[in-house]
Amino acid sequence: MFELYTGKPATMSSAHLTNGAYPASNGNDGKSGTFFHTPREKGAWWRVDLESSHRIQAVNLTNRPGKGFIYKCAPCLFGYLSSLSIRTSA
Repeated sequence: MFELYTGKPATMSSAHLTNGAYPASNGNDGKSGTFFHTPREKGAWWRVDLESSHRIQAVNLTNRPGKGFIYKCAPCLFGYLSSLSIRTSA
């Protein structure tokens, strides 16, 4: 499957850490072992600019894995995507 978002400009509402460990660009770098991270905030968002119009047939989202996560906080991961919305614009 062609991943038209890979390497495109990505932004997010705010960064989790100031050292740049989990930047927005991790969300579409094509690597399964990286992720972006915002702090716990109301209305947090992540955005990717596809840079041109496309017909979108499906959107697949993957939450980070809980087991073996560096902070060992698997129970805190459930529900992170509970109020998810997908928006498009031309």
